[in-house]
Amino acid sequence: MEKNQLIKCQGIIYRVLAVEEDSILLIDCIKKSMPRWYEIGRIEGYEDCTEEELLESKGIELVVEQDLSQKARCTAHKRFTVVAGILPFLNDDRFRVEAVKKISKEKRISKQTVRNYLCQYLTYQSISALVPKERAVPDRELTED
Repeated sequence: MEKNQLIKCQGIIYRVLAVEEDSILLIDCIKKSMPRWYEIGRIEGYEDCTEEELLESKGIELVVEQDLSQKARCTAHKRFTVVAGILPFLNDDRFRVEAVKKISKEKRISKQTVRNYLCQYLTYQSISALVPKERAVPDRELTED
């Protein structure tokens, strides 16, 4: 197993975030839950997966960072600065939890928002994944009022 490799089993796609002796740190790219350590023996039989399969399964098309609008690029970079301080502590669950708490307090955003940004970034390994989704504004007919 290599770092950043995608693997899949039973319709679930995982990204390898770290490998240590007999353990492997994985993030579930479908649920986008916080990374967890697994025994390497537990993931034998998993098959390789491509970035295209991941994007297709989630129905997402990542835009190249240079093609983003200035506002979208600015927002993505702001969100990345939130998670950048956590990345060095990714391998240690306790330090990661403390880093999330500290950043949440410093940036005055919820811990869940910090975790969402972190999982989104780790899943796709791209700052472009942190661009906010555009909201569709439904057309409404104007009333006489």
